[in-house]
Amino acid sequence: MTSRPRFSRRFGAAILFDDQHNSTLSDRHASERRHTESTRPAMVTGERPYTGRGGQTRATYPAGSFSHESGGAQFYNLWNNTNGNPFQSMIVSYELALPQDFDWVKGGKLPGLRGGLNSTGCSGGNEPDGRDCLSARLMWRRNGNGEAYLYIPKPNGLCDERSISCNDDFGISVSRGSFVLTPAQWYRITMLVQVNNPPNVANGNLRIYFNDEEVIRQQDLQFRAVDSLSVNGFFFSTFFGGGDDSWATPQTTHTYYRNIRMWGGSQPSNLTGQTVNAAYHPAASTAVISCIGAFLLFVNTLV
Repeated sequence: MTSRPRFSRRFGAAILFDDQHNSTLSDRHASERRHTESTRPAMVTGERPYTGRGGQTRATYPAGSFSHESGGAQFYNLWNNTNGNPFQSMIVSYELALPQDFDWVKGGKLPGLRGGLNSTGCSGGNEPDGRDCLSARLMWRRNGNGEAYLYIPKPNGLCDERSISCNDDFGISVSRGSFVLTPAQWYRITMLVQVNNPPNVANGNLRIYFNDEEVIRQQDLQFRAVDSLSVNGFFFSTFFGGGDDSWATPQTTHTYYRNIRMWGGSQPSNLTGQTVNAAYHPAASTAVISCIGAFLLFVNTLV
């Protein structure tokens, strides 16, 4: 039996884009909002199962583009708690539609959540160490197969799990093919991230809901290696790719978004989890590498 998302009263709500405005995101990452009575993008037909009045946010991917530097859009929206306390849990929900002729190519990114103040880390092949950033997005793959896509540490043999696919140079794929996107339909996507607590225990909680049905549940994650890292913002990141032109879209195309909402809470994960093996602990690994480097330098000065 699948579960549906429940939002506790302990979560505060923030509506980033309501359904009474229309926004366009160009490949220059600029946004423009205007009041509109439009109910759907011209190329999106057969809305199902969600309908409603209002406009959409449109992301544009020019022909030949791949990565956020040449198409789509990428920005990080920080959300600060009014009482100054960091968010330990966060939910983002949005509705997504693609045009009828959308070409999946090899895959691309879809929005999610971020943590930390390092705005350039935890994406684009920048290896995370759990100290200054985390990111959790979605990806589409060939034929519209969906997955969660994370930049977080990989302790305790995480990459050996059946639901996990690791890439040494890029992010972690979680539950590839657990949902399937189809063009010319509206879908509601909801992501929950609860950071692990304490930082040396892999009990971080990720859940993905697709049309309000749970499709991904991964509860043995290490989102952070230090207490100071929390989840604190919306990561609007969408583009084809991939880091080379084999991922490029052959034609100019778009994705459409509406009803983007966020909730934040102060409770980290309280699940049972394994203590992070020191051999996989990012902070410990960094310290070991630094010590080895210092030792080799000392030996070299002797000879």
